[in-house]
Amino acid sequence: MKKYLLIIASFLLLLSSCSETPKEKAEKAVKDYVTAIQKGDIKCADWENLSPEYVITNIDSLVIDSTKISGINSFYVYAHVEDKLVKFDVEQDPESSDFKVLETRGLYAIDLAKIKEKTGCMLQRPYYENDFDAAKEISQQLYVLQKFEEFSNTISSNDTSMIYQLYPQFKNYNYSISTKPTAKSIRVDSGRYRISCSDSTSYEFSMNGNLTDCLGVISVEDAENEVKRFGVDPKPRGSNFDIAYILGLKEQAKALAEEQARKLAEIEKEKARKEKANKYIKQGVALISSQFSNNGKGAKGVKFKALNTSNKTAKYIIMEVVGYNSVDDPVYSDGYLKRCRGIGPIGPGEAGSWDFDEIWERGDLVESYEIKALVIQFKDGTSKRVKLPRPIPSNYRDWLY
Repeated sequence: MKKYLLIIASFLLLLSSCSETPKEKAEKAVKDYVTAIQKGDIKCADWENLSPEYVITNIDSLVIDSTKISGINSFYVYAHVEDKLVKFDVEQDPESSDFKVLETRGLYAIDLAKIKEKTGCMLQRPYYENDFDAAKEISQQLYVLQKFEEFSNTISSNDTSMIYQLYPQFKNYNYSISTKPTAKSIRVDSGRYRISCSDSTSYEFSMNGNLTDCLGVISVEDAENEVKRFGVDPKPRGSNFDIAYILGLKEQAKALAEEQARKLAEIEKEKARKEKANKYIKQGVALISSQFSNNGKGAKGVKFKALNTSNKTAKYIIMEVVGYNSVDDPVYSDGYLKRCRGIGPIGPGEAGSWDFDEIWERGDLVESYEIKALVIQFKDGTSKRVKLPRPIPSNYRDWLY
């Protein structure tokens, strides 16, 4: 009799199972999933790839609100887990006919609250909505928070050698931390994790847990004074952290120093230009160029170009020249010194060219020449003389006036 009762009970159980609708099976899969989390059965709950610090093991309540069909043999189950609304994506396994939770959205919010209770630090809400990706992001924040705690313990020890060894950036700056910093919140910005503390200081960490900057810890006074030395105000700090702000000020100071050096160089360049220009302006005339010329009949002469550097109009510019033979003796041709007069008028800043191609009748004897002087005669009857003139640089127009 007992045997028959067992058979009947098994049959009734099987019949009850077969009578469950797909919707009820989906809701049961959700309940089993949350139960697995409550028991800490990480494998059953499909959280095995996450940081153990993240996995939820303390869910107090589950209330299913609604279930909607999302596809063939698949449902969206909406439920309040504790006080958070969570969406469960449930689908039937075609081989076993069992329903399984594929994805959840919203459980991370429960964990954020529990982490806040445990650590006192508010983590940033993840960018991702599905819990698995959100959990990975939260796990990364927890890792950085752990690195911050290591930093906090080290910095509060006042062991300078250890601090400099672990955090060498502090060696370059004057820093001051009065109390052990305690994390209050984390904000993620472009791959940087910024931790705000209860003492109004902040710290920036990289994704691999390295301290990269801080706020309200390092003195920026020296860098600001370096900028003020140039008579300008430092760039506004804005949201820059200490080291970033100091480096920005150093760049500003460098740019100001370079600009100051450039201006000084321009002043010196202008001073040198004026001195050079005044020399030529004072002498009144400058040689631009000269070269041999000939008349094609055996005679030889000199073609020259000269500049009136004065502020007066000239009537003549006279070239005094001597020719030399192959042994550097002066060549006689109705005298040694030949005076070749270029006829003007030549206005201020103007140039004139003249060709005297018959200075020496025996041109074959003349191998070289030397201009002994340039004489400029002005319309007002005055004149100036320049001995042994050297050609003015070809870019004289750029600096003379």
